[in-house]
Amino acid sequence: MASLNFATVNTGGIFRKFASLRHFLHIDQIHIAAITETQSKRLVNITGFYSYNKPSPTTRAKHGVTLLVSTSLASSQHILPPHLDHLQAVAATIHINNLNILFISYYNPPLETVNAQLLDYTSTFTHAVILGDFNARHTDFGNTISNTNDRHLIRSLNTLPLCRLRNQFPTLVNYSGTSIVDHIIVTDNLTHITNTDSFIGTTVTSDHLPLVSNFTLQGPQPRPPTHSRHT
Repeated sequence: MASLNFATVNTGGIFRKFASLRHFLHIDQIHIAAITETQSKRLVNITGFYSYNKPSPTTRAKHGVTLLVSTSLASSQHILPPHLDHLQAVAATIHINNLNILFISYYNPPLETVNAQLLDYTSTFTHAVILGDFNARHTDFGNTISNTNDRHLIRSLNTLPLCRLRNQFPTLVNYSGTSIVDHIIVTDNLTHITNTDSFIGTTVTSDHLPLVSNFTLQGPQPRPPTHSRHT
């Protein structure tokens, strides 16, 4: 049996976080990582990982998402359809053990609504994971208050074949308090191989803490990363 570890973390600007990000990926043995708010107009490249990028869309470097996939895994870029192209989201398909698993790294800015069409799209795949910073809070998830975004998220979870991995520990810790805004969601057909609890990973010195979970797969453990490439 092999464990395939995946995670999401909002770095709040990646270029001063490379050392701590590499430390997290190594210590927590992460194979796939959704990095949100890279705040970079350049491609993000980490040794040992293929990198699928959507750089900051504005002249001022903010937002930006990346999906890192260990070079020990076969993967290919997945182009989201045109009606989702405006979103801070980037995707790739992982090919492992006769499974094709779509991973989507997603950042939803605080003043925008969680995109129901993106969740609808995710749910049309037999095997898919969407993970990132949804800026969505709900008392059902352990927050002290709910917001509009989490009500949209709850509605999609209740009506689509999607499962949010359990986590009741804060992923955002700053001067204004703590909250759970980062989430990992899988399609129902993946729940039989997924640890349905997620947990907090090693800090990357951001005000967001990494959220980690894993698949349990038949076959040998994926090899550790060996080199880098970006797309």
